[in-house]
Amino acid sequence: SFFVIFGYSQPNITSVTGTVSPLRYHMFDADIIVSAAYTNPYNYSQVNVYAIFQQGAIRDTIDGYWFQDYQRADTLHNLSPIGTPHFKIRYSPKTTGSYSYKVYVRDGTGIDSSNLLTLNSQSSVYKGFLKKSSTNYLQFDDNTSFATIGLNVAYTQTYFFPEMQKHIDSLSQNNGNTIRKWF
Repeated sequence: SFFVIFGYSQPNITSVTGTVSPLRYHMFDADIIVSAAYTNPYNYSQVNVYAIFQQGAIRDTIDGYWFQDYQRADTLHNLSPIGTPHFKIRYSPKTTGSYSYKVYVRDGTGIDSSNLLTLNSQSSVYKGFLKKSSTNYLQFDDNTSFATIGLNVAYTQTYFFPEMQKHIDSLSQNNGNTIRKWF
């Protein structure tokens, strides 16, 4: 089901709930509840949720997305929804320190914004984002190399989830970091 309010005069941000102290290069995750006039939450011309994060010279605009959490309903391919679908914003702070951000929602009737919010990015052991190095290999933002340790898995089983879970568990136990999955 969608949060759709027809005839609503202006969009409204009902709540923004997020982590207050995310780690540097790790995921900041905010749940955004809005009231707006739309029939398709995936259509930006009907509804657009986004946030602007700022710290010093850093200014990042991050699009929101429609989210529904799921859990496995059984050992096969079946999933059951958990909770109510809503918008989310995910951001990864590039530096430590205090960031300010505002969340916006725009629909065909207007725009609304949240109050100015803050998050305080903490130091972490994460090395940063992956990028191409000058040697055609991948490296992290801190210039350390990224070496893939992983599996090349063909999809041959009828029961996809249990088989993939075995591969992922085995890879994790052996400090793996990559899976190439053939469907």
